[in-house]
Amino acid sequence: MRRKLRDLESDLKAAGFSRLAGRGKGSHELWLHPSTGAKVLVPRPKSDLLPDYVDKQVQKAIEQSQNV
Repeated sequence: MRRKLRDLESDLKAAGFSRLAGRGKGSHELWLHPSTGAKVLVPRPKSDLLPDYVDKQVQKAIEQSQNV
């Protein structure tokens, strides 16, 4: 099921990730967990819905940050 970008962003923020600002031009954002160093790259598509693989990547990064 495709999720909205704002839902994934709220999941990342709740898990302790923060968006790195000043990454230049482009349609992707890099999110970093400060204590574990886990990174996830989230695309910013023109539509509000993200592909399923992005949700899986975000959930995997959240799990990795919690298992440390």
